[in-house]
Amino acid sequence: MKLLTASALLCAMMALIAAQDECYVPKKPSCPAGWTEYNNKCYFYVSTPLPWGDAQRNCQSMSANLASVQSLGEYQLIQRVISDGSRANGRTWIGGSDGQQEGYWFWIDGTRFQYTNWCRGEPNNLGSEQCMEMNFSEDILQTETLNIIMKLLTASALLCAMMALIAAQDECYVLKKSSSCPCDWTEYNKKCYFYVSTPLPWGDAQRNCQTMSANLASVQSLGEYQLIQRVISDGSRANGRTWIGGSDGQQEGYWFWIDGTRFQYTNWCRGEPNNMGGNEQCMEMNFPGDLCMNDQSCQDRFPSVCIKSK
Repeated sequence: MKLLTASALLCAMMALIAAQDECYVPKKPSCPAGWTEYNNKCYFYVSTPLPWGDAQRNCQSMSANLASVQSLGEYQLIQRVISDGSRANGRTWIGGSDGQQEGYWFWIDGTRFQYTNWCRGEPNNLGSEQCMEMNFSEDILQTETLNIIMKLLTASALLCAMMALIAAQDECYVLKKSSSCPCDWTEYNKKCYFYVSTPLPWGDAQRNCQTMSANLASVQSLGEYQLIQRVISDGSRANGRTWIGGSDGQQEGYWFWIDGTRFQYTNWCRGEPNNMGGNEQCMEMNFPGDLCMNDQSCQDRFPSVCIKSK
């Protein structure tokens, strides 16, 4: 599809792989004390009721994100974590949101949004509902909820998931390592970047990145920002306005990267973000003038940059 490549020409061949033998030690997953392990991930129940944005920030303070759910088995495991932590099946935040574009649900850790267990008639966006809870009502399924603290949410908690910490065993094996990004992608600091020239709304741009096992780009340093600018200029012969992966669609002023990495580096234009018109919830870069970051309506159409690990 045209959306999957910014190049006019197809690659004639895949990049050759420079592999080298490396002795490595198999890893046995283990989680921190108080966390529950399942399929190489760790889960932790936090009983303090918080708005969704604060809940995600709290998870990130533990090098985690609000939980994504990829299967019925994982959903039931999370229910058990909740019941073990609270002695109940209380309403609990997990990491789903459509705050950027109505009806376009994403997990905040950047994983594909494939499994759902919606309550009947949900999601219905009643009164501007943009964040996902689980264990709603007697059906103990999923629904969307207003992102504010009120009586409705006083029983809500949050659930963090993180990749399992690694504990080593003894036996040594040989591992072949790839040293290149896919054809037409640009490598920087063990990550791969790709410019998509087709103008899309933010939500469609993120979905398109995910079809390539990537996400809209996060930015962790000035060096990375300048690298992404070069990817854009190489792909378009210009420094045009371009979507990247930042958003505060879940809670105004609480900015997160859609790939789940910590939101630490910014390069905002002067006076930004200003949420002009009350409807600017997605991040673009190369805003005219200083070529800086700006908050913009998620429905506007721009090219985009995708990022994934090597």
